[in-house]
Amino acid sequence: MQILRFFSYSMQDELVVFGRAVGCPVRIALLRVLGNDGLTATQAAAVVGVAPSTAHYHYKVLIEAGLVTKRGRRRGCRYMWPAHTWDLVRRKRKVMAEGPNELNLEPA
Repeated sequence: MQILRFFSYSMQDELVVFGRAVGCPVRIALLRVLGNDGLTATQAAAVVGVAPSTAHYHYKVLIEAGLVTKRGRRRGCRYMWPAHTWDLVRRKRKVMAEGPNELNLEPA
């Protein structure tokens, strides 16, 4: 854990929360199924194959990590990617479309 000494304590906390969020295959699956309009926990659970209560729990962890946002209250609330996540998706698509040489990402 020597590498964590270079980060501030708040940065360490953020890294732990993020690592916990992406360290579970169910959370990754739930994150992947979210689209432009988002999904309810029940809809996402049906796609992934888990109980709605399980999806709700995992989305709560993803919200804490800043990877998901929640719109609405109680039943029918929708989970979706925040704007910065969509920016990352757009950049990835651009890199894939242009290829590594266009962005000077050629291996050394």
